[in-house]
Amino acid sequence: MSSNLWSFRWLCGAAISILAAWPAAAQNNFVNPQGGRSILHVDGTFKAMSRLAISVTDSEGTEIMVQLPQDVSKIRFHAEADPKGLRPGMMVRFDTSLGPGGVPLEPVKQVEIFHPLRGSNVPRRLVELVTPGLHAANKQANRNAGFVPGKYKVVGAIVGGDPGSWLAVKAGQYPIRVQLAPDAKFLIRTNSLELAQPGDRVTLDGFYNEPDKTKVLADSLTISTDRLIGTPTEGPPIKRRGRGREKRDAGAAAEGDAGEAAEAAE
Repeated sequence: MSSNLWSFRWLCGAAISILAAWPAAAQNNFVNPQGGRSILHVDGTFKAMSRLAISVTDSEGTEIMVQLPQDVSKIRFHAEADPKGLRPGMMVRFDTSLGPGGVPLEPVKQVEIFHPLRGSNVPRRLVELVTPGLHAANKQANRNAGFVPGKYKVVGAIVGGDPGSWLAVKAGQYPIRVQLAPDAKFLIRTNSLELAQPGDRVTLDGFYNEPDKTKVLADSLTISTDRLIGTPTEGPPIKRRGRGREKRDAGAAAEGDAGEAAEAAE
């Protein structure tokens, strides 16, 4: 499987489409709801993946077949990304402080790269994390007084940048340019397992029918790795905009009235 972040953009969507198409009755292949289900927690190692399940080796060396959760939001792949692999169009999110007019006040210390969840059944708890825009941490203050300077989660698509220095993002209708901290981290947080490789860590909670613990229906599943994902081997580098364009983009976030900023934050 590829460790290239350029490929990662396209692989995630394909995997999510396949998972979403699983029939509801498929869970009975693993766990019979009428068979007295028991709860199981597993810390193990990823071995292989098929269309409907993954193979995991637990801490005792036992191989377990695991059916993935039907709720795609409960399938997670976590890794660190190489900022050199960033490309325009990739979706990112990060926290920052915005001053009057929406001007960023501090360098960003962590950027998450993600793939949007498809369909209309995105869990309410995740809507803000995948919806492009400026999302205020202080919801009450924002409703009462329009745009309020403070902490925001910025969600949008990369339009340009210089890894290790700055990043330009289109957050809904608002372009925003932020400085990156010298030690800023870039993390992959996706609901696809296309980047998983044998040997990666697996943590899951699920159900099984006594006494067979080798067939598990996962309720939540996370695969993580120490591999650095995204060192580029193909594709164009991230665009660097001219100084005039950069200034216009930075200024665009500061322009507009408080009402428009409040709508973006909502």
